[in-house]
Amino acid sequence: MTVKQTNNKVVRFSWPDFVLYEGREVRCCEKNPTFARYMLPGAYMNRCIILSKDQWLNHLRKHGELDEE
Repeated sequence: MTVKQTNNKVVRFSWPDFVLYEGREVRCCEKNPTFARYMLPGAYMNRCIILSKDQWLNHLRKHGELDEE
């Protein structure tokens, strides 16, 4: 996915296939341009975690894993 920032830099990123929640691997069930949804297992009453694009880009910047051109 490509995002164009205001300073004309192109940011390339992809949504993770899973996230870790309380030590468990949670798989992605829906990927959209602005957010990704992760469904927790039945032990957590099938709740969803919604990860926004801004949250994910901030995480990537914090850990130095973002490709900015």
